[in-house]
Amino acid sequence: MKLTKSKLRKIIREMIREGFAGPLPKSEQGKFETSRKKSSEVLGYKLTGTPDRKTNIGLTEAKMVQYSIPESDKRMVTKILTKLKLKAGKDFDYGAGKGANFILDLDKRFENKVLDLLLKSRVRVHG
Repeated sequence: MKLTKSKLRKIIREMIREGFAGPLPKSEQGKFETSRKKSSEVLGYKLTGTPDRKTNIGLTEAKMVQYSIPESDKRMVTKILTKLKLKAGKDFDYGAGKGANFILDLDKRFENKVLDLLLKSRVRVHG
């Protein structure tokens, strides 16, 4: 089978349409999971009725809150987050902010604990 330009375009359009562009909202996750299972049957995988991965993953981005904090307080913020044994990339993440600020993405589960410690340490936090 020769791969022509038109066949390649068709394959690319189909992959984009299948939803491989990142995390999906909960309303579209079920639809994607059923189409993924149908595709796996076509590829020759035998389905046993039990899911091969967790289907209700959800969006982790929706469970995060963002705070703008001055760069001068970054050392104190890092010290507090390590004291609470939070994992970078999972529980929190740093980002670039405007001016001399950075963005702290924080999991909502730890929001109250971290904010209390930041305020006690006199870190200037902007929501």
